Amino acid sequence: MAVEGKVLIGKQSELDCTELCVCTCKITKAGIGGPLIDIDGNFVGMNFYDEEETPFLPRDVIHRLLLK
Repeated sequence: MAVEGKVLIGKQSELDCTELCVCTCKITKAGIGGPLIDIDGNFVGMNFYDEEETPFLPRDVIHRLLLK
């Protein structure tokens, strides 16, 4: 399911992971772990769920962790 939103630059999630960023798109719990894609089809990050906002783990953090 695709939904529209914006990445909020500089706003951190209220969840306890400091690496998480926030976007304004609203997803359901079914979207947890799904991709966050920009308007050009580029992978931005991996979605998490919160009732107030949509936190996501940015792709550069995922890439860094996969290289370890």
